[in-house]
Amino acid sequence: MGEFSRAVAALDQRLSRRMRIPEERRPARFAAMTVAHLGDTGVWLAASAFAYWRGDAHVRRTILVMGAAVVATVTIGAVIKTFVRRRRPQGHPGGLYSRRWDQHSFPSGHAGRVAAVAMCVSLAFPDWMPAAWAYALSVAATRVMLGVHWLGDVLFGLALGSAVGAAAFTLLGG
Repeated sequence: MGEFSRAVAALDQRLSRRMRIPEERRPARFAAMTVAHLGDTGVWLAASAFAYWRGDAHVRRTILVMGAAVVATVTIGAVIKTFVRRRRPQGHPGGLYSRRWDQHSFPSGHAGRVAAVAMCVSLAFPDWMPAAWAYALSVAATRVMLGVHWLGDVLFGLALGSAVGAAAFTLLGG
C-alpha cells in the first residue's frame, strides 16, 4: 500500500505543478486570485445575507441549509487537516493565504465550502446547476493554479463538500 500511496502523491504533485501559473504571469495570477477569493467565507456570507434579505421563503430555507452544510464541511475538513497535516506546496505566495492561520492543505476548505454551496444550490434550483458548479470548479482550480493547494486537496474538498451538501439538503429538507 505504501508504494501505491507514493505513486498517487507523485502524480498529484506533477499534475499540480503543471496547473500552477508562474509568478511572472502577473495578469493571469491576478485573475486567478480574484476567482479564488470568490470562495472566501466573507464573500459567501455577504452574498448569502443579501440573498436571504431579498429572497422568498424557498431562497431563505436554502440559505439556512447551505449554512449548515458549510459549517459541517469546514468542521469536518478542520478535523481531517489536524490528522493528515499535509504540507502546502512549497513557495506559495502567502499574502491573504496565511500559513500562520491555516498551515495544512488537505483538504481544501475553499473547495469544500464552494462544493457544499454548489450542491445545495443545484438541488434547490436545478436551473442554476451549471452556474453553481462552474463557480465551484473555478474556485477549486485556482487554488491549485496559485500554488496554495495540491490537486488532490481540492478534489477531496470538492467531494467532501458535495457529500455534506447533499446530506444537509436531504436531512434538513431544503
